[in-house]
Amino acid sequence: MVDASVRAHVVLVFTTAHDEAVVAHEMRNHEALREVAVRRLARSEPAAGHEIPVVAVTDVEAVWFVPAHDPLVFERLQLFATFGIEVHLVDTIERWPVPVDHDASSPRRLAFVSRLAAIDRATFRARWDVHAGLARVHQQSIAAYTQHLIIDSWGVTPRSFDGIAEFAYLTHLDGTTPPRYDSDEGRDILIADIAGLLAPGGSRSVWVRSA
Repeated sequence: MVDASVRAHVVLVFTTAHDEAVVAHEMRNHEALREVAVRRLARSEPAAGHEIPVVAVTDVEAVWFVPAHDPLVFERLQLFATFGIEVHLVDTIERWPVPVDHDASSPRRLAFVSRLAAIDRATFRARWDVHAGLARVHQQSIAAYTQHLIIDSWGVTPRSFDGIAEFAYLTHLDGTTPPRYDSDEGRDILIADIAGLLAPGGSRSVWVRSA
């Protein structure tokens, strides 16, 4: 079920505002990077009504997603790892897009996920693909779901994970939120699927919003 719209991105993970400012300065002063479109997500509070129990990532302040189709841009972004910045090359798969009436400024959740030790990357990719289909059927609270599959990583101490799941959540016009799952059976199906996909404790989240 792998979507045909797989796009390559470089993901920069910032743990301090200073590091982000340094990279922003370099981007502005490098001709090849000056006009590059950057999608910046900054740490935020959870989306109202969607305060689900998660294992939190406490050291991430911002995450940038930068298209990686230009070899010169990719090469320069990769060099930011020498600054101590965490840099990842990912395949981005938009499983279902944000609805046109969704508030783009509302908080999203990024989940840094690690596969079971018993499965290899190819198996993880195939199983994560299946999981996306199950989530669309059973997880009613999600407005949009994007998977960012790690292809390679650079940095002094890149975090050990295999993908980033990005969730936007539904809120009705009257401010109410839908149930998280379509049913108890749907919840159990998803929990069992995750158990065969992720390592124990293998999902750590940070709430972010477009900035």
